[in-house]
Amino acid sequence: MSAIPIHRTRVWSGALRVGHWVLALCVLTLLISGWALSLVLADKLQPWRDVHVTVGSMLGIALLFRIVLLVAGRTPTDRWRDCLPLTRLQWHGVRAILVFYLSLGRVPLPAWYGHNPLWGPLYLLLFAVLGLGVVTGLLIARHDPQSLLQLAATPWWLGWTLPEWHTSLAWVIGGYSVAHVLSVFLHDTRGTTSEISAMVNGHKIFLTTRLPQEFVARIDDARNSVGRPRREHVVKLLPRKPAGR
Repeated sequence: MSAIPIHRTRVWSGALRVGHWVLALCVLTLLISGWALSLVLADKLQPWRDVHVTVGSMLGIALLFRIVLLVAGRTPTDRWRDCLPLTRLQWHGVRAILVFYLSLGRVPLPAWYGHNPLWGPLYLLLFAVLGLGVVTGLLIARHDPQSLLQLAATPWWLGWTLPEWHTSLAWVIGGYSVAHVLSVFLHDTRGTTSEISAMVNGHKIFLTTRLPQEFVARIDDARNSVGRPRREHVVKLLPRKPAGR
């Protein structure tokens, strides 16, 4: 059997990867500690509350760092434009990925360079939800435990109390996190670009025999720029032929 030519190229910057994993660990810790706060007795609330508030503050700092990258990141995949389907090719990618999901993974998964064309906009939405979660959490943390009952009985906005808003945001974040993890494992299983390891080492793998020549040339140029591709080198979607064709 002849070997399949592959191309390994730098996609994610170190700053983005650090921000991603810090956000992920903070969200996981907050979901666990928030769940524990809903279960423990009143005399055992304080240790969990301390953990929740401390990690929530860390999440706010990590989120601010990620927002700075969205605006002023050094590589194109750091910035907000990489999260939006702005070209016809990217919209084709959104459709192709939707078809992949609807087929339950039976059709080929397209490859893409930076952010997933379908999930990219959802990442930006997640950052907004995380920001609201941090704000509502800090507002709750300003109250001592004795005043929490009064806070839980006082409408804050649109008839909902502040804890109700915070809990609802936590459910949205938790649901998103589960869907994200499941989809990433599905992509890594059915695709060829090593999505999970790419978020660890920063590099994706592409099968060069299935790439348009234009893309191969752009990847070569990107590699020669020491892992920091210029804007014109970034290609978001790579259509992949089904195996055996």
